[in-house]
Amino acid sequence: MDVLHNPPGLEAEYLASLNSVFPGWGDERKLHWFFQRTPADLMLVKKQGKTLAGSAVCYRRVRLPKGEVKVGIMTGSWTLPEARGQGCFARIIAESVELTRRAGGALLLAFVTHDNASRRQLERAGSGMVPSSYLFSTPETPVPTALALSPGQGPLLDLLSRRYRGYNHFAYHDEAELQANFLARFEPTELRQDADGLSVLEVKPDNVLQQLAIHPGVLTGPLGFALSTGRRFFVYSTRPEVTELALRLGLARKEGFMTLLLADQERLRAATGITAPWEDSSHLTRPDSLWYLGPWDVQSGDRT
Repeated sequence: MDVLHNPPGLEAEYLASLNSVFPGWGDERKLHWFFQRTPADLMLVKKQGKTLAGSAVCYRRVRLPKGEVKVGIMTGSWTLPEARGQGCFARIIAESVELTRRAGGALLLAFVTHDNASRRQLERAGSGMVPSSYLFSTPETPVPTALALSPGQGPLLDLLSRRYRGYNHFAYHDEAELQANFLARFEPTELRQDADGLSVLEVKPDNVLQQLAIHPGVLTGPLGFALSTGRRFFVYSTRPEVTELALRLGLARKEGFMTLLLADQERLRAATGITAPWEDSSHLTRPDSLWYLGPWDVQSGDRT
């Protein structure tokens, strides 16, 4: 089994295979936004010249208690149906850790649902598991008392800094970087404000996705807007109070995880000040461990 990193002409084959495994994933414009607006590594897994699987590693920075680290994010992973059960994803995980290390990263992250086979593979690889929630409206979700939405105004970065206190989070170094991630996306987004605060919404004809909320409690207004206009509502969070509020409002939940795998121990030590002997990546999310990194605040738009 061979793994090719960024070979010439990779994009066309990668995109075609990704759409065959996940029909309707997207076109070249979406591929460019995910993997080319900032440097990313794409890979193909082949056996005797035949493509079996592929994946990508995007690079971001996260802020930990005592410093920042570069991280890799596994994304766009696929295995062709005829190649399943051959260990392709386990190989992709190992290659992704190594690519992250070579790129100067300390951690490899991935985002999975509880029922996803990838979650089981990442757990077997020893990942730390940060619980998360994929929250969505159903036909039974009541329309909440409306909070009027109006066009919002920044600066977002100063407001977000209050939300992030005490939490590990993705790092945005200036307003331009933050807006490039949340407002200049491959799908149009808009900044909306209600009595609870600001949020960035991706509004489509049939659904509304909350990409960012300035405060954890900004949920009722966007939900009311979505339901009152005949759309479904979606939000993602690693914060329990967001899940609790969403469930009280009548949203359904699919359990998920943000997974963490060590890529470089010394870089992680430098960003945390931890001097304890290394255990394994599962300790990064265990509150009883000296290697526990603390709680995470990750929203939908952070993940890309």
